[in-house]
Amino acid sequence: MAGRDVEKGYSTTEVVAKLRRLADALETGKPFRIQVAGERIRVPARAEFTIEHERGSDEEEVEFQLKWSPEADDNGEEEDRRLHSLSVSTNGSRAYLAFLGAGFLVLDTSDVAAGARKPDIDLVTPPRNRARWSNPGAHSAVKVPGEDYALVTDEVYGDALDALGPHGCPWGWVRMIDISDAKTPQVAAQYKVRENRRPYCQSGAGSNPANTTFTSTPRTTRR
Repeated sequence: MAGRDVEKGYSTTEVVAKLRRLADALETGKPFRIQVAGERIRVPARAEFTIEHERGSDEEEVEFQLKWSPEADDNGEEEDRRLHSLSVSTNGSRAYLAFLGAGFLVLDTSDVAAGARKPDIDLVTPPRNRARWSNPGAHSAVKVPGEDYALVTDEVYGDALDALGPHGCPWGWVRMIDISDAKTPQVAAQYKVRENRRPYCQSGAGSNPANTTFTSTPRTTRR
């Protein structure tokens, strides 16, 4: 991971909201999520909290610091593991799950499609093999007709909902999932517009809390 050293000012209202969420995380022993200058950061529960005081000839400051080493993640235990939506293949034999922070999985619903009285519904994708990315994660998933791909979208709200996970710029974007082997779905491609990129988040427009909704119309072509 590339090095980074940034400092960003916030309004008193924003600081108070962030400190309240931090206090809640420290008291409950849970990770803390924050966005700083366009980058979403997850502070693990193991982070060390310190207070530093510096005094110079022309400046004095108190810093509240959270420090941690970049160790392996905690196996995704802090993922938002709620099923947001599902769609079904045209023949009804497969269901495609948009599981928010837990990502994308495929179900075998062939018994349901066949009208079985007591249908079995089984995971085709083992949880360990799911296609996933950071919270908030997969919002909707639909199979592309006639192709071994699923189109997955995110839904990312403004910074006011940071308590539910990382929200705000760079918002959410579209991903294409390769489901040619539904046991191991893979993110094959991503479609981003200007508002999904960090330089925009660091611009005046990107840091304006009033800018929360964008639309873009991609053009699709068949090879």
